Amino acid sequence: MKGPCIYRAPIAHPEESPINIPASRNLCTEERAGFNKPAAQYAKYSSLNIAFQVFGSVPMVVVYIPGQVPDIDRMWSYLALIHFLQGQWKVAGMMLFDQRGIWLSDRLIELFTSETRTEDICTIMYAAGSQKAVLFEHSDSSCTQALFATNYPYFIS
Repeated sequence: MKGPCIYRAPIAHPEESPINIPASRNLCTEERAGFNKPAAQYAKYSSLNIAFQVFGSVPMVVVYIPGQVPDIDRMWSYLALIHFLQGQWKVAGMMLFDQRGIWLSDRLIELFTSETRTEDICTIMYAAGSQKAVLFEHSDSSCTQALFATNYPYFIS
């Protein structure tokens, strides 16, 4: 999906408010970012579909464990995140996913736990054909990262 996004550019001067930043600095399109957004794929876990994206093509793979961030399609509208991910995939392939129950993955009635999130990681790694990965967590995902490394040490690079 092409179109504008909200991107808060760094404030150049202390007196410059984010509200006063010109709109042209806030627009984020595929042309401006210089990339093609990877297509969403779906991995099956029991009766659930877990949305994920894979990009980059080097032996090492980084699984990005999201916190409460936008869905994998919407996160591509944040220019700062795009630049960060572009820098990462120069040295490693990347896998992004939407946790079960939210965003592009199938909806759930019950709440997800760290255990279910580790199952989601195993599911997308298997679907993508990845045997080992480096985990990169964001926000509230450190418990999931530690639990995954403890329960599945053979998946960790």
